[in-house]
Amino acid sequence: MRRLVEKYSSKERLRRGVVSLSERDVLSRFIKIYSFYSSDMKEQLFLPWVKAQIGHDGERSRAALHRLQSDVADLDAVTQMLYVDTRANLPDDLLMVGDKTSMTNSLEARVPFLDYRLVQFIETLPPRLKLRGFQGKYLHKKAVEKWLPAEIIHRKKKGFANPIDRWLRGSMSQFATECLLSESAAVHQYFDKKYIHQLLKDHQAGRQEHLRHIYLLISFELWHQTFMQQSRSSKAHPSSLSVVQPEVGQLVL
Repeated sequence: MRRLVEKYSSKERLRRGVVSLSERDVLSRFIKIYSFYSSDMKEQLFLPWVKAQIGHDGERSRAALHRLQSDVADLDAVTQMLYVDTRANLPDDLLMVGDKTSMTNSLEARVPFLDYRLVQFIETLPPRLKLRGFQGKYLHKKAVEKWLPAEIIHRKKKGFANPIDRWLRGSMSQFATECLLSESAAVHQYFDKKYIHQLLKDHQAGRQEHLRHIYLLISFELWHQTFMQQSRSSKAHPSSLSVVQPEVGQLVL
């Protein structure tokens, strides 16, 4: 299955999920599920001096996730993943996005079901009430059946999705190329220019889905221009990741 997906599918999430299935160790499986850049990709992306300082084998990611996963290591895999998501992905990604996008549009949003007592209760429930086959939020849907019609309960999930994938192949393709491949781009101080070029070509041609990889690189480039370039304009080429290491770490995870 893995060989077929890697050969014929361009979907990044599917490829990442299938690759993780071969891992028997739960923590190693989580790392492969959560990591947008695989160890092989980081081997090609990171310049030698970056690999020497932060590595490319996922050990930093393992240490970060282990601090959370170790709290529930004796429980089933679904409960472990939900525990990690609730304390990492939820506050650092979903809630942050929801807050920023709502406030940008002068909306005061409220997120339901986050009372800590409710969260603690839900975490005591068996996994069969949370995930039933391919149906997620099973208990949640059962609980509201008497109030909402079936077409609402079972409709396709609507998240924070946006058409960045289409933009990077269309209206934003020139911006992405200029941002990451210009002679003055800061990413070249840390990452291999030829490999970045290949990521852009494969994504824009539709051969592979590199939306998240390109988005992270653009985010790093714009962050570096905004917060690092001006303060270092009169200094020599950086020889240490002492300042930017946390941000580079986002590419590790």
